[in-house]
Amino acid sequence: MDERKPSIVPDFMKKAIQGSVRSLVSSEEGIRSILREVLPKELVGYVKEVVDAAKVEGLRIVSAQTREFLERLDVDALATHLVENYRIRVRLDLELLPKSARPDVAEAGPDAPDDAPPPA
Repeated sequence: MDERKPSIVPDFMKKAIQGSVRSLVSSEEGIRSILREVLPKELVGYVKEVVDAAKVEGLRIVSAQTREFLERLDVDALATHLVENYRIRVRLDLELLPKSARPDVAEAGPDAPDDAPPPA
């Protein structure tokens, strides 16, 4: 039986072509340039109008549903539920480091007490 190994060059070329086609098609301008070359101008204009209208309509629908959800949300009841049924823990880690005036203060570290002497 003659079993031949696939050639590396055709696989490499195939991947290179696929990669360039993917990058060309993935960008909006790439899609436009392909459509301009393949389709008549009138059809390209029509497709662009349809796509733009679909984009606007999709945004309108998402906006309307988000607005409706937020309007139905009872913030007072939610806040009351959270306060009555959960402990609230707030943690803050604030560190102001001098630029160069007192580097010994910056070396003290975040867990050192305020009155701790600087490290020797």
